[in-house]
Amino acid sequence: MLWYGYSRTLFTVDFAGELMEQSGFVDVRECPFQATSSDFEQIVDLDNRPGESFFIEGRRGPDPAVLRSGEYDFSVANESSPRIVEIAHSTPTDRLRGHFRVESDGSTLVLVGWALGSESPVVGLELLSRGEVVAGTSPVIERPDIAAAFPDASGAETCGFRLAIEPSGKGRSRLELRAAFDDGEYAPLGELEVETSHNRRKGLFRR
Repeated sequence: MLWYGYSRTLFTVDFAGELMEQSGFVDVRECPFQATSSDFEQIVDLDNRPGESFFIEGRRGPDPAVLRSGEYDFSVANESSPRIVEIAHSTPTDRLRGHFRVESDGSTLVLVGWALGSESPVVGLELLSRGEVVAGTSPVIERPDIAAAFPDASGAETCGFRLAIEPSGKGRSRLELRAAFDDGEYAPLGELEVETSHNRRKGLFRR
């Protein structure tokens, strides 16, 4: 993001989204200029400087103080929905740049992000549970923002990915997200810990 062409900020869409999620926001997503997915259409009246800004919005999650008071427990009301306990990011490294966030859609978790190799192109993303690959996808989503930030990097134009899984069983699972390079090597993108409270069929299924 530029300010009159000479000043920069470290904020990106992914970083801002991560900060919002850490602050308790859910359904965090980037929005085009003068567009919103909320019910408050007039909010776009505040949008300005489209060439120098990005626009991101989210919905405030349940207040932890309300949950502690026992007034209403959202986890009981929707106990089949998986809960993200922790997210840990492993990038950037000498070999891999990237970021991801996790969105919840009912019983499905959606990992959305980007991955860009420094030495070799990223050809796939894999999700592992206890060392076993349980889901995978390829980086095919266009990311013009990343291509603009890294114009010399191979594959930057389509380094985005979306990976949907449906956790099942009961308890906590530690999942590892890694990038696969075209030379056969791998690099970690991060980890997430998921808790499921509804006892469905055991395993993780790709959607």
